Amino acid sequence: MNDAAGGGQTDRVRVLVVDDDVLLRRSLQLLLTRAGYEVRQAEDGQAAWDLIQREPIHFVITDWNMPLMNGPQLVSRIRTTAFPSYVYVILLTVHSQKLDTIQGLLAGADDYLTKPFDLDELRARIAIGVRILGLEASLMRSVASAAELAMRDSLTGLFNRRAFDNRLSEELQRAVRYERPLSLLMIDIDHFKRYNDQHGHPQGDVLLRELSGLLLGCIRGTDFVARYGGEEFAVILPETSPSHALAVANTLLERVRAHPLPLRETQPGGALTVSIGIAGHSPNRPNADRLVQAADQALYQAKGAGRNRLVAV
Repeated sequence: MNDAAGGGQTDRVRVLVVDDDVLLRRSLQLLLTRAGYEVRQAEDGQAAWDLIQREPIHFVITDWNMPLMNGPQLVSRIRTTAFPSYVYVILLTVHSQKLDTIQGLLAGADDYLTKPFDLDELRARIAIGVRILGLEASLMRSVASAAELAMRDSLTGLFNRRAFDNRLSEELQRAVRYERPLSLLMIDIDHFKRYNDQHGHPQGDVLLRELSGLLLGCIRGTDFVARYGGEEFAVILPETSPSHALAVANTLLERVRAHPLPLRETQPGGALTVSIGIAGHSPNRPNADRLVQAADQALYQAKGAGRNRLVAV
């Protein structure tokens, strides 16, 4: 269902009409198609259930009394199954007793109409349901957006340490299960404290943002770059052997050296540079902590050997 489902656009709202009365099904299909909905039909609850499992259905209008599986049974099946998004259900029936109405609603129906029903009323109730689905979709987008923000570094827009930890654990599990290579780069900006002391923290933030964009431009879509903390970055390289990781790190090193980062001329040697530590997944690094520790140790060695270089372990 599209973003505008709650605002009157119905072209992608898929409605399933379930009734053993073929004439009623056809008349409802004509009515709903003219209103702009995408319509499917089923002659009983079992056929409807089979269809719902094959393709996404946003809205169900179902009769109560049907062979094989009746309306309340179908509604109960829908409500006890975890679908990606909510399925709105209107139950149609000839029953008019209050207890029958309660039974249908307790089964999980969102609305209830007694046959014979007024077509204008049905259209109005469907419109209400579509608006509710639109609100639900909007809420899900908001929740997803909040979850995404919680995994991002607010300064650089890169993934944060929490997201890095989750992703590295996932990639390590995959590498172990399928016996595939995996490498990790730890990257640190050389003399960053000096840069901040000279130019102030706001200018340091500018440098961090620009370097983040540079790193993103140097990696594949399947790689994962995160701000690990402070001026340190981490790059996860799935399906990458240590020798190939060395080539990636060399490319990063050279591009950072050549890039006109702000105020680089004020730094030692007239350039802003980085140091890189490289570690590959291996049996003696069976978990994320050991792999990070190895890459961090390699980074420490690169810094100790004079910076502006890489070390692989």
